[in-house]
Amino acid sequence: MHQSIEINHHLQASTSAVCDLLLTSASVASTPSPATHRKKSVVYCAVCGDLAYGKHYGINACNGCKGFFRRSIWNNRQYLCRFRGSCIIAKEHRNVCRACRLKQCFVAGMNPRAVQSEREKSSGSNGTEVEEETEEFPRTDSPQVSCTSTGSQTETMSITSATPEEPNQFRLSFERKAEELVSHHKSVMDRTDAFIKPELPDTVLSEITRIPFEEAFDDCTKLCQRSKISYDAQSIATLRDMDNDWRRCFVLMRDWLDGFDPFQQLCRQDQLQLVKDRFHHFHWLMTGYYTARSENEDVGVCYCNGTYFPRSPQKQCVPDETGMIERTVNELIGPLRRLCLDETEIACLIVISMFCENPNLSEEGQKLAKEVCAEHMNILYIHNQSRFANPESPDLAPRFSYMMLIFMVLSNLSKSVVSQLGDTLFVHDW
Repeated sequence: MHQSIEINHHLQASTSAVCDLLLTSASVASTPSPATHRKKSVVYCAVCGDLAYGKHYGINACNGCKGFFRRSIWNNRQYLCRFRGSCIIAKEHRNVCRACRLKQCFVAGMNPRAVQSEREKSSGSNGTEVEEETEEFPRTDSPQVSCTSTGSQTETMSITSATPEEPNQFRLSFERKAEELVSHHKSVMDRTDAFIKPELPDTVLSEITRIPFEEAFDDCTKLCQRSKISYDAQSIATLRDMDNDWRRCFVLMRDWLDGFDPFQQLCRQDQLQLVKDRFHHFHWLMTGYYTARSENEDVGVCYCNGTYFPRSPQKQCVPDETGMIERTVNELIGPLRRLCLDETEIACLIVISMFCENPNLSEEGQKLAKEVCAEHMNILYIHNQSRFANPESPDLAPRFSYMMLIFMVLSNLSKSVVSQLGDTLFVHDW
């Protein structure tokens, strides 16, 4: 499949909010204990898995991937993948496909704006910076490729050229998968229980016995029934509405995953771990996407039960003392609103957000998750191309990269919340 990734040298100012966030979102390392002062922990490159010697452009990266990403952004390079766009990027053969390597840089969280800032500083100096073009070469046991360089761009091509029919076949395959994904998303959103019991009084809720997480995982309706999903923002939320939103969203996530085949291929322990680790991401992404579609300027966050948390302090059921609502609006909802995602894109982002790199999964689980992410990255990219009249539009790659940056926003929001999720969900071992 001829898959082209073009990085625009002049990033659009209209979407700079996400990048501005990422420039300041590096997590602060914890203070090492006396026992760890004597031995430095090993850090690996988030792109290829090689040893990393520090953070570069927002992530732990080796010098090879750091230089590759910098050259790609500075020189506005275009790469073509001849292997369906799903090449595995590992340190042993990370140069086999530059298209997939650059895509993995974005998935891992490398920030193109940081590269631009670095270049601006360099251009202001008196000397002329000489950019080193040295690249590591793949090992002899890697698939054989030939590299051709033309001007400021380098393309990696397989020796065996693809037939004209192959790209169309791959594209049609991805388009069919996209349709199936959207159909699944709609069916989960529309699913409701035939009979909805009346809500219990608050006094009774306080006496409910919490259940183990595994029990909630096996029967999510013990936490909440499948009431109708609505993000219409019809009324201002109460504290109870806010709690119910989290419970209903947990049921929604379980229904989503139960009907998603790759999740069923994970072992049980990996399934439990994935739900625990990614529920926050799922909740924030769903909340952000549907809130972004609201035209009510006073809406801070929309909830799935038809209520919303207002931005006006005098209307809030509890004061937003931590500024979490405003932060969500500025860092997540605003960028999502500018991206104008459609149902195919949000469905792909849901999958990628749940299956993105997770060291808590087993080795087999991590391998499967990586394959799922690669496949849905391709579906997302092909669909993103279809939204532009010109598939070679210089705006295509930046838009795709901004969608990838949303995952860092989700991660930052999840980490910054002092969560009492166990109390909200009535689960005692969350």
